[in-house]
Amino acid sequence: PPFRADLSSCHLSTAPSFWRHDSLFFSMTRFSILARLIITTLALPSALPGSDQQFFARHTHPLTITPDGSRLLALNSAEGRLSVFAVGENPLLISEIPVGLLPVSVRLRTADEAWVINELSDAISVVSLSQNAVIASIPTGDEPADVAFAQGKAFVTCSRDNSVQVIDPVRHELIDTIALEGLMPRSIVASPDGSKLYTTFLNTSNGTTILPRDKAPAQDIPANINPELPAPPKVAQIVPISHPEITYDVLDHDLATLDPISLTVTSYTGDLGTNILNTAVAPNGDLPIANSEARNLIALEPNLRARFARTRVAHLGTTTIQIDLNPDPDLSFPTIDSNARDQTLAQVMAILPTPDSSHAWLAAFGSDRLVRLDLTDHSLSGFIDLRTLDSADTPRSGQTVRGPRGLALHPTAPRLFVLNRLSHT
Repeated sequence: PPFRADLSSCHLSTAPSFWRHDSLFFSMTRFSILARLIITTLALPSALPGSDQQFFARHTHPLTITPDGSRLLALNSAEGRLSVFAVGENPLLISEIPVGLLPVSVRLRTADEAWVINELSDAISVVSLSQNAVIASIPTGDEPADVAFAQGKAFVTCSRDNSVQVIDPVRHELIDTIALEGLMPRSIVASPDGSKLYTTFLNTSNGTTILPRDKAPAQDIPANINPELPAPPKVAQIVPISHPEITYDVLDHDLATLDPISLTVTSYTGDLGTNILNTAVAPNGDLPIANSEARNLIALEPNLRARFARTRVAHLGTTTIQIDLNPDPDLSFPTIDSNARDQTLAQVMAILPTPDSSHAWLAAFGSDRLVRLDLTDHSLSGFIDLRTLDSADTPRSGQTVRGPRGLALHPTAPRLFVLNRLSHT
């Protein structure tokens, strides 16, 4: 079974000559062996509830529910398991199926077959729910992140390889690899009719680049600076890519559209955000895309005052509309009333459209809140603070956060399920 090493028992000082020069080669060899042991041990998942986790999975789609609503599937990433719950008035844990290391996404291919993407193992665990077992393991490229099914094939994003692998879902064999022009592809979804695939990149561009310090203008000197100070040094400057000194092109590939039949990239879409955090597809074909936008062109922290990024959702339908999820207060930071403070949103890491395509639920990982976004007028409603059930005398702190990363909506009952990474619930 998984175990956790007590690293406090590893005392390097027990050998008096360990760091002596005349035994350096021997000592370095011992240190190398010990380091390998520690690294290997930390990579194992912890089986102790509530213990500190040494590795945090970068969840893409860690929660799903079967079409009939009878089974809820949640990734127990810390222990490398797929947790299966029977859904009734209260979910009941009925099975935990060992999969690979650091599972980050679970998708249903059929009502009985779930594909679990294991980021650290570089593999897919194909799980039979009726057998409560892994029935196949499929190797992938480096750091797989998500999977989608279309035209009788499985498409897996491989983050470190900047590619999508195409796999035969029956024979479990690699068909092809589609190279992508973008960094860290994560989410991948299929259009409702299966004619298109959409994948987004975590690290993209926002139309800015660096002007080297030998070409950048001198820094502005504030009026109230001590006149006895020397002139400020020459530094590089962040500029828009349209700057006349920039003679190269900067790709802004946020979204790649793929053809699941020809296995080619048909187009790239930019100007959606600096970091694309998650992507979903509504039943009507619209794409709500959670993103953050860096405010790169505002120089110096006294001007930014910690407001270095915007939290947004890009709504791709007949047109593309950017929805800022927070009000834009005056830079002087006036007093913010309690309602505004209690409705701030940061790092939307999960997005779930409703079956009628009218709304989408958002999970704001950085602010521990859920909210419902109207996809028609783009208003926000139904704010849920995940710590509202805490006792009144429990102080809010880093020890009480939940960290929502996954959402699943019951097909018939009024139940929204949330997987919380930080509280492991």
